[in-house]
Amino acid sequence: MRFAVHAFNYCNDDLVLRWVANVYPHVSTIYLVYPDAPWDYDLSAINDAAYRNSADPKLVQSSPYADKVRFVFGRWATDEAQRNHVVELARQDSHDYLIVQDIDEFYQHKEMERNLDGIRANPDFLLYKNPWSIFWKSISYVLEFRETILKHNPQCYFHAHNTPINFSTSFALNLRRNATFFRSRSVKCRESDIFLLPGLCCHLSWVKSDAEVRLKIDTWTHSQEVWPGWFELKWLNWPPSTRWLSYSDPVSWNRAVPFKGVLPEEIADYQPGFQAAPNRTARTTLNEFIFDGKTQFISQARCLKRCLTAAFPSAARRAASG
Repeated sequence: MRFAVHAFNYCNDDLVLRWVANVYPHVSTIYLVYPDAPWDYDLSAINDAAYRNSADPKLVQSSPYADKVRFVFGRWATDEAQRNHVVELARQDSHDYLIVQDIDEFYQHKEMERNLDGIRANPDFLLYKNPWSIFWKSISYVLEFRETILKHNPQCYFHAHNTPINFSTSFALNLRRNATFFRSRSVKCRESDIFLLPGLCCHLSWVKSDAEVRLKIDTWTHSQEVWPGWFELKWLNWPPSTRWLSYSDPVSWNRAVPFKGVLPEEIADYQPGFQAAPNRTARTTLNEFIFDGKTQFISQARCLKRCLTAAFPSAARRAASG
C-alpha cells in the first residue's frame, strides 16, 4: 500500500519543518501546497497585499526531508478545490490512500502507525476518521467539548460528555474509490463506508498569536460562521475560567482544560509565545455575560429547530419551499 499525505502552507513557516519531520517516516509522498493568496471566503482579502502568503518553500527545499516532498503552487477559490487538486495528483502518482494532516496537526509516531495498521487491516472503506484533541492558546491546554457524538455504523461509534476528545472529519481517503472533498475536508459517502481509527491527533488549531488567529478567522473556510465579538471577548480576553469558547456555537466548547497526555516529539518544545489575557474590566465581563446569554439562546433555538425538523420532516419541507 502506498500512502501519501497533504497539507497547505499558508503563512505557517513556524510549523512547517516540524510537520514535515512528523509525517516523513510514514508516507511515500508529501504534497505540500503553497497557495498564492487566501481562498474566496473573504473577497476583499484576495488582492490585499496584507493577505499574501508569506510562507517560503525554500525552508523545506533545503531541509533533509525534501526528497519526499512534491511542491504544489497555485490559487484555488475554495478549500475543497485545493484539496481535490491534490487528490487527482495522488491518484496520478499511483498512491492508494491520501492522508489529511493539516500543517498544525501532529501525531506520536506510534499513534500514526496504529492508524495506518488499521487501514491495512480494513482496506476497503472509502473514508477513515480518527480522534483528536484541539489545543487552545498553547500546548498546555486543550478544549473540552460539551458532547461528542460519532455514530455512523458499528465500526464508527463514540459518545461522551465533557470530554477533550473530538473527531476529524477525515483522516484518510481511499484513492482506489471515487472519494473527493465536498466542503473543506469533509467527504460525502455512505455511513457504511466510514471506518474509525484509534490514533490520536494533536491539533494545534488555536496555538497561535493574536495576529495569526485574526488572519485565520478572516480567511479560512469557516470565516462566515464566526460570532461577532468572539475574537475580542473569547480570544483576546481569555483566562482559564472562561467558558463557552467556540467561534460558531459557543456552548459546544465548554472551556479549555490542562492537557494530560504525551505530546509528539516534534512539538514537545513548541512555544509560540503564549499571550495572557489583559486585566479584565467590568465592562468586558458585562459584555461577555451578554454575549453568553445571546449565544446560548440562539443555540437552544437552533437545537429546537433541528428536533422539530426531525420529528415533522414533511412540515419542515413545506416551510422551506415557501
